[in-house]
This record gives sequence, structure tokens and C-alpha cells, in this order.
Amino acid sequence: MSSKARNKWDVEQRRTLVILHTNFPGLSTEQRLAIFNVYHRDHLLTRGLLNGLGVKAFREQYGERVSKPQNWGAACSQPSTDQEWQRQRGIIQKICTIAATLKIGETETPSLRQTATRQSPAASPVKKSRRQVIRRQQCHVAISSEQPVTETADEAEIPVTPVTPASSSRKRAIARLEQRQRAAEQSRVSTARKTFTTPATVSQHLSTQPPTTPGTSAAKVTFERREGGTLLLSPEAHARAQQVSNPVLPHQAHHQPSRLLFRYFNNDISHLGEKANGALKGEGFHAGRYRFNNTAVPAAPESVSELLLADFENHMDQRPIDSPFVSTTDDLLWVLSRIALKEYRKGRLNGHISIIDSAVLPCREIFYPKVYHQILKEKKAFTKGAWYYSGRNEYLVWGKIPQQAIINTFSVHQLVGLVNGCSALRISLRFEQISRSNCSLINKIRPELLQDKYELTHPTIAGFGKLCSFLGIIEPVYIQSIVTSLVSGWRFQIQAQRPELWARDATLFAEAFLTGGDNPVLRLEYVERLKLAYLCGVREGHKAVFNMLHEPERQRNVERMERTAAESGLGSPADIMLSELQNARLAINQYAEQDHARFTVQAPLSRGMLESPGSSGQVSGGDVDMVGDSDDDFRMDDDIVYEKDDDSSSDYEDMNGLS
Repeated sequence: MSSKARNKWDVEQRRTLVILHTNFPGLSTEQRLAIFNVYHRDHLLTRGLLNGLGVKAFREQYGERVSKPQNWGAACSQPSTDQEWQRQRGIIQKICTIAATLKIGETETPSLRQTATRQSPAASPVKKSRRQVIRRQQCHVAISSEQPVTETADEAEIPVTPVTPASSSRKRAIARLEQRQRAAEQSRVSTARKTFTTPATVSQHLSTQPPTTPGTSAAKVTFERREGGTLLLSPEAHARAQQVSNPVLPHQAHHQPSRLLFRYFNNDISHLGEKANGALKGEGFHAGRYRFNNTAVPAAPESVSELLLADFENHMDQRPIDSPFVSTTDDLLWVLSRIALKEYRKGRLNGHISIIDSAVLPCREIFYPKVYHQILKEKKAFTKGAWYYSGRNEYLVWGKIPQQAIINTFSVHQLVGLVNGCSALRISLRFEQISRSNCSLINKIRPELLQDKYELTHPTIAGFGKLCSFLGIIEPVYIQSIVTSLVSGWRFQIQAQRPELWARDATLFAEAFLTGGDNPVLRLEYVERLKLAYLCGVREGHKAVFNMLHEPERQRNVERMERTAAESGLGSPADIMLSELQNARLAINQYAEQDHARFTVQAPLSRGMLESPGSSGQVSGGDVDMVGDSDDDFRMDDDIVYEKDDDSSSDYEDMNGLS
């Protein structure tokens, strides 16, 4: 290589680098370099690089995506149109063809050892693993053959046959045939699925069908996933997997979430860091796919898009591909139990949870992934445990969550300190119980919370007020959502009681909320709305069902909520508050009337005031000496002196005169 020869990097070369690293994680650096040098051979020759790039230049260039993100925006961005997706599939298909030509992952030739890697025979297990990865690679995803595939009643993965001298040549021949078939397919090969009928006998020479694995039932047929790998399915399951799925309609894809969404993050352990989780810096959240882009995030695809379905497949199966989604949940119990508290128990004290107002986000950018999961499960698309993904409380936001949608962000460490410092919260929220490992939230923890039969005692209600104050939420509608999450998530028991007792509980909650933080003295209107928010939250959370507002069960769920609320005395929280206000109005009017009467009703006159000045000697027979009168008479005269004489110094003289 000439000392002056130097490569000039462009977008296409960088895009090839990104695809080699993200879509082919099983390859070594030397193998990726060998494929890259073949892929861009003509360009490298024009730059005087007769032997291709070196390992150092290759590694340094890929490392610049972090140090110089301005040069990598276009290369790292994911396709947003069908034309761009077609171009990327073409790149992936060409990489697969080059890898097969170089026999990367299979028995290496001397030429490969010189240009790609130098491995000793002791490294054969590693080569076997990489061979399996490359053979499974077809389109926009890559899976590791070492990941187990969960088997269901009507499916079983074809076991990998050990490489032996008898089977190695047959496997290589089959692999070459499969590669020729893939090279002949169109650019939409990623959506094609092929079916092979298992033959009864297998010849030792080249066959057009894969050999039957020993022990395989003749009733099974081989199903090839679009991202690579095969399964043995029953004819019924195979037929379902081959069916064309019904399109996901907008009202199915964009189910209405609860008012508040939650997102946990810890920038200390996230490989994306503040580039994606910038809530603490006022930059909101960004999906991994768009974290390096300086341009605006493209509009979310339509719900019926096949490209969107592929994004859901990669995201839910946790494949090493940057996702276009920001994951959130509307279940406070889930985010605490499954993520935040478990991370805290591991000693990761810098975890935070952001509270997000879903009403600020455009509806068409909030996706409910469960409906897509059902489609992908039927198509046997998952390879890494996503079979058991429920997704009933997860909502995926397209592209980014702007800072104005984030109500507040709080520290998990501080939350644990608050709960541990309040005995009522510590007893009722049971952090130790809900954060246990290897316990299913649905099948284990939630049933336990229901069996505990905790009630809303006065200390617990006051604790809820302190907790809402700590979370930094002010608007009553947010407070109602938190109370609903607490009552429904922790399965609190609600006892029926009279309206005046419900009003007392609401007052207790409001007082704890107002005194639990630095909230200013607020108007009566806000305090009454705060009480109403508490009552509405308890009403909604009592015996609540998941996703109550989702269609088509919305109306039935609302009617059920109203029936259970009426049984507990919460049929109309507004009437309870209006009745309390009416009683307060009557009390105010009564007090005002009494105060007004003090100034309008004439006080009774004293006996001295009723007597005329000339009739004092006529009392008691008209022959009475004033000196001999009673003390009461003396006090009356004294009072009269005070009323008539403003000069207090004359009191003594008047009294002497009376004597």
C-alpha cells in the first residue's frame, strides 16, 4: 500500500459500516473488513488502496460515529421510505453474497485466512457459531444462533446437527444451494417465506430440500423465518403463519393510554446516555435511531405499514438494531416493580423516572404494541423470548418525547427514602415485596397484593398526599391519575361509607398534600378540585381493569366502574363535594346572621336607665336613703357615671357625692 494512499469516506461506505456492525453482530472485525474491502473494491482501487483498508483505519472510522456525529447522521438514520428500505435490503443481500463467496463462517480457504482472519484449529467452535449466524442472515436483522428459541405446543426448532466429516460436506453443499436461491430472490426477499416438505429419505448427494433431522415427525413441515432460522410446525400452525395478516387500523394502533406515562432511565448505565435520555438537561427523550440526527424526526408511518411492523419486530425481540421508539408505560406499579426498584437493589442509585403527559403527544405518534405482537407471534417471528411479552401496559412513542411533555422527573433513590421514612407508605406500598426477582408481576405479585386486603386507612391517605406532593405534580387531573394507579396497582380494598366520611378523607388527603411540600397557599377553588381529584381517583381505581378506555370494551368497563363505585358510596364524587360546599355555605350564612344580629338588635335596658332623674326617692315606698341601697344600685349609678362622663378623673368625686 502506498504511503500516500488514503481513503475518502462517503455516506455509502459509512452506511455499509453501520449495517455490518448492527445487522451482523456475529462477525469479527477482520471478517467485516474482508467483506467491506470486497464490497467497495472499485472505490478503494481508485484511491490507490490495492490491498484494501487496514484494520486500524477500519476501526477508527467506525469509532468516529461518536466523536464526529455530524458526519454520521445520514449513515446512521434508518430508512423512512420504501425506496430507502429497498436500497438497504440490497446492501444486506450483497453483504450476504460476499460472505458466502468468502465462506465466512464455514471452512475457511487459505485466501480467507490471508485477508480476513488467522485462526487456529482450536477456534472451530467460534467458527461454527459464526457460520450459523451468517446462514440465518437474510435481511434487516441478525440473530445469534446461541439464543434458545422457546417452543410451543405446535412448534419445535430444528436442532443443529454436530459438524462431523460425514455431514460437513452435505451441509456446505446445502448452504451453497440456499445462497444461490437467496441471490435470485427480489429485493423484497425479507418478506418472502418458503416451505419445504420433509422427505422420507435423504440422499448423500446434493438435494433440493433440507435433510430430515432424526426424530422429526413426518406430520411436521419446515417453516423458514424471514430473518433466518427454521422451525418445525404442525400443518395448522404453518398455515396460520403463512396467512396474510389483516392490516392494523389506526384505532387499533393508537389506543388511548392513561393521562400519565412513566419512563425509567439511568444515564450511568445506558449506552445511549444523555443523547437519548436528556430529561435532566431539558432535552427530552430521543429514540436510539435518531439520537445523532440534527434534522427533524420523520413523521410516524401509517399503522398499516409493513416497515412499521418490522420495527416492532426488532424492538420487541430486543435485537441489536437502533429502535425508532421511546418506550413508556402507564402502569406505575410495573415501572417500579420490574425496573426501578430492581436496579436500585443492585446499587444503581442514579435511576430516575420521568412523568409524561400523554395529552401533549400527538395521538398518531403513540403506538400500542400489543396488537402488533399478536400478528408477529402468529408468524413465528420472535427468537429471544418475546413470545411471552404481554405489552398490555407499554406504549411506544415515535421518534422523541419533547421536554414540554415531561411534567417532572424524580430520583428513585429519593423516592425510596420518602417511603421508608413514612411508616404508612412503607407498610402499604411494600417495596420489598413487589421488587422480588424471579416473580411474575401478573401471576405472583398482583395476586399477593390482592390477598393482603390492605384498606385505605387515614395514615395511608395522608401518605398518598405526601407522595403526590413529592412527585411534583400540581394539576388535579395528574393527581387523580396517580391516585388511580396507587389504588388499582396495589389492589387496595375500598369500604362503603357515607358521603360525609368520603368528604373527610378527601380533606385529609388535601391537607397532607398541601403541607407535604413547598406548595404556596392556594385558593379555595383549587383545594376543592384537589379533593375531587382524590375521590375520582379512588372511584376509578377501585376494582379497575387494565386499559379501561380501550375499545371495544370501553363502554362496558365504564358501566362496571360506575356500578362498583355506587356500591361504595362514590357514585358521584361531584355531588359529595357540592354537598360539602352547601353545608359550608349554610354554616357561613348562619355565622353571618349571628354576627349581624349583634349590631342590629337593641340590648335590654338596665333598671337605672328605666328610672327618671326625679323618681329615685319614690322607689320602695318613696322613703329610701341612697346610702343604704344595695350593691346593684351602686353599680348602676357607677355605670351611669361612666356613660355620661368621658373624664375618668371625675369618677371619685361623683362617688363621694353619691355617698
